[in-house]
Amino acid sequence: MERSSVSSSPARRARATAGSVAVAVAVLAMVCAGVHAQAPPSSVTHVMSNERCRMQSGSAHGYCGLPYELSNFQGRHECDDRNWIGRPTSVAEMQQMVAMADKAKGLGVGHSWYKELFCPANNASGIGIVTTELDELRVPIPVAAIADGYSNPLGEGVAYAPEFPSTYPIWVDEKRQTVRVAAGVSQRTLLDYLSTYKGPSDLANGKGWTLPAFSWFIDQTIGGAVATNTHGSSLEHGSLSDQVLSFQVVVANGSLVEISHESHPHLMRAMKVNLGRLGIVTEMTMRIIPQTAVRRTLETLDFASYVGRMKAIQEDYKTALKTGRHSNVKRALKPLWDTQIQYHAALGQVWWAHYERLEDTSPYVGAFDGPGATAQVTNVFHQDYFGGTPPSAMMATMQNARFWNNWFQGVIRGNFASGIFPQRRAYVSLSDGQNRMHSMNPYDQYEVSIPLAQAGDCLEELGAWMYGPYALWTGTRTPFLTRFVKGEDAYLSNNNGGPRMHINLEDFVLYSTGQRNAAFQGIMKVFRTSDKCNARMHWGKAGWIEHGQCFDGATEYADSWCDFGCAAYELDPTRKFEAEVDFWKFRASKGGVNYDLSNWSGWSACCSKDGFRSSECQCKPRTDCSV
Repeated sequence: MERSSVSSSPARRARATAGSVAVAVAVLAMVCAGVHAQAPPSSVTHVMSNERCRMQSGSAHGYCGLPYELSNFQGRHECDDRNWIGRPTSVAEMQQMVAMADKAKGLGVGHSWYKELFCPANNASGIGIVTTELDELRVPIPVAAIADGYSNPLGEGVAYAPEFPSTYPIWVDEKRQTVRVAAGVSQRTLLDYLSTYKGPSDLANGKGWTLPAFSWFIDQTIGGAVATNTHGSSLEHGSLSDQVLSFQVVVANGSLVEISHESHPHLMRAMKVNLGRLGIVTEMTMRIIPQTAVRRTLETLDFASYVGRMKAIQEDYKTALKTGRHSNVKRALKPLWDTQIQYHAALGQVWWAHYERLEDTSPYVGAFDGPGATAQVTNVFHQDYFGGTPPSAMMATMQNARFWNNWFQGVIRGNFASGIFPQRRAYVSLSDGQNRMHSMNPYDQYEVSIPLAQAGDCLEELGAWMYGPYALWTGTRTPFLTRFVKGEDAYLSNNNGGPRMHINLEDFVLYSTGQRNAAFQGIMKVFRTSDKCNARMHWGKAGWIEHGQCFDGATEYADSWCDFGCAAYELDPTRKFEAEVDFWKFRASKGGVNYDLSNWSGWSACCSKDGFRSSECQCKPRTDCSV
């Protein structure tokens, strides 16, 4: 195996950290003073540059770990230094790496805060295999940079009209309204490609295409986003995972397998939220829709009014469920159908953004013509070390939660302005410039999901802790992004079992002060322990060590957990893709006999090609852990 020439000694780490601190403090001071970074030149530039990051150059920043270090996109949550890192330049090379590895994990650009799920192993047996280094991805992509993200918050930061090479791994089928895309392509790049695509038949009438619903953070690889159930806000189209029609995946023995609803319905329900546990996805086919204009309307509420509205919707929804009629349920949920909310906790203020798709209105987007295991393993390296995002001096010294809520409110205000926009711009996501600015301060991102039947009650309970004697609002710095997603059939979807309210929240205090943010963790405790919330946690985000101790999949996901266990044994019988987490426990009983679904006797007793045999077996909670 080839070894990197860059060491990761303590001295190197210290030098990298010292230099990073100086740069970050200077840049943050510049931004807060209202001095913006120089806009990219208007001439043609390239997405691919000398930067280490594998994000579009406008949204990249200086602390990316991958594809050279096994850490997240801020250089934190690092894996064991003994883990290897694989940078395959072809799918065939990736297959060889998987076949020879004892432990492996497919990785993108590290948009994760859950080390134990991200890292392949806690010893030298693990290889983190990145999906961004395939030859067809590492090519120059000309882009016309026409606007800077700081001065144009309504835009994309840098608005692209990309002219992709014909070999770039995105293939649009307008007649079927699908797109085939390599897993290592970023969500931002895919959205930009689709929004300006015009194929030979031009079935979108020159308006371009889009994913039906996409997320707030769009710089993940599409493979990583789907694997962890990333989502926007849609009670119609669901998460990114629910928009996938088929996968191409490298499984544990190195084989390349195609999985779809038609060919393997059980495995498809497992693959849609796979957490990297079933193999390494190389390509996927997703649904797309013609881009239309969207009217965005912003309403501002106080917290009490917000809670009152959500309780009313909750009760209407519960009443509609009892009728058993989908039309009644849809009518009850209409106020949330296409809605995103920003809750500014320290200000007691809520931004309620409603979206209306205008089918007959042109989005005014210009489109361009689209493009009609025995071998020696190479490109496996020791990790490099570059230093992570340093502590923020301002975050450490300015502890006023209201100041920071106001500051971040100003940064994103333009994203929520009322008006009519192209669909790609209307649904709120961070521009590349905003992503770059947001990432200057080290933070952990958390997310919880609450059943819609409890959404109002949960917010009411949260308010008592936020604004009562404990004043938990003091632990916040950024607004809570709140979205709504329909129920989904993927076994490990957060929305398995019915629609949910998702709340995204961030801790900016821990890394800059070196102290636990007790008020913030109190908020998470309310979500996780209150029976008025019954919150699930996002698979790729922070909080699992403190709030997911002894996580029991059978308790939180019922029989779906064992369905996934059956798929895991079928595709990965040697547990190659388990990573460091300890919760992959699939237990069942049949006729008074206990079985482990991770071995042949358990699988043959309680599993079939159609999944878990719930009519014969009972999915059992884990017994090896207690808090």
